[in-house]
Amino acid sequence: MSTFGQTALKIPNFDRSWLPQDITGWLDTVEEDEGVSEADLARARTAVAEALGVE
Repeated sequence: MSTFGQTALKIPNFDRSWLPQDITGWLDTVEEDEGVSEADLARARTAVAEALGVE
């Protein structure tokens, strides 16, 4: 993972149209992207946890 994020990661709103497997699939894609900064990855993981109701 890069420590030099090119742009801020756009995190979806995860409305009701997103199924749990779609949300985790999105996170998998983000985690595999070497261009995503550590800070953006942390934001993505937090957003997914909140969307899935995980504390």
